[in-house]
Amino acid sequence: MESIICPEKYRVVTKDTLIVRKKAADWLYVFDEVNSVMMYLIIGSERALLFDTGYGFTPFRHLVEEVTEGKPLTVVCSHGHDDHILGCFQFDEAYIGDGDLELCLSNDNPEQKEKQILSRRTKTPDIDALVDREAYFATTLANCKFKIVHDGDTFDLGGLTLVVYPIPGHTKGSIGLYCPEKKAVFVGDTIMKNHVVVYGQALETSAAPQEFIRALSRLEQLDIETVWPAHGDAPAEREYLTKTREMLIDWARNGDIERDSKNFERKPNSPFGNPSVKKGKYTYKDVFMTYHPGHLDQIRDYMAAHGGAVE
Repeated sequence: MESIICPEKYRVVTKDTLIVRKKAADWLYVFDEVNSVMMYLIIGSERALLFDTGYGFTPFRHLVEEVTEGKPLTVVCSHGHDDHILGCFQFDEAYIGDGDLELCLSNDNPEQKEKQILSRRTKTPDIDALVDREAYFATTLANCKFKIVHDGDTFDLGGLTLVVYPIPGHTKGSIGLYCPEKKAVFVGDTIMKNHVVVYGQALETSAAPQEFIRALSRLEQLDIETVWPAHGDAPAEREYLTKTREMLIDWARNGDIERDSKNFERKPNSPFGNPSVKKGKYTYKDVFMTYHPGHLDQIRDYMAAHGGAVE
């Protein structure tokens, strides 16, 4: 399938196009927010489901309702990071994976929202003028009731089903949605094509490497043709599931924080992360990963206790 988003070809963003809707298939729409994050609207014969709600820079519910044609809408978040959940202020109810609700709610404040604006300055230089800070800071998740989803929970949209698969790694409560009828999986920040996989730069909110590897192995057993990530080129081929798992295994055996930290480049003026903590960047084939050294310690301890096994 032709790429819906290509990071090398950024569109011009205006106040009216902070979020744009693109039709990927008769059953699928992609919402692109400021050339950064993608949300997915899956439409069945009876219901629709929105996977992720973005930064929340601007309301876009009307863009959803224009194509759902009155069908009941379910909102599900891939994980609890700001750029995936702050748009939930527009909805009465949303689902999130067990383990990420606290992370989600902790992002609902002006300080975190300001960081999101600052983080977009490099690729969207006019972001300060485009986002109405007063309106943005006034939004709140308090109006949205969050419910927890668990492994195997299924959303029946009518002709299309979406099954919840936990993918602990990027965050402890990250989830994916698998659509068997379309042989497609929606993965949030778990898999990226032609993009750096950001794994656990915040040690306290991400899962142990062996859990990440185990979750990817489980996804590989599914009949999947396309992978829909939240960032980078979309869709990605299913081989990126394997590549990411292989990268983690290779890193577990060969990672070296002293060497890998020399490859890590902190984004200039980035509002995220603790600059005093040494981070690493690991490369495997055409897949890259940034990581916290604590995760390398975790996987090495696990391997030592399990005869060298990594999952």
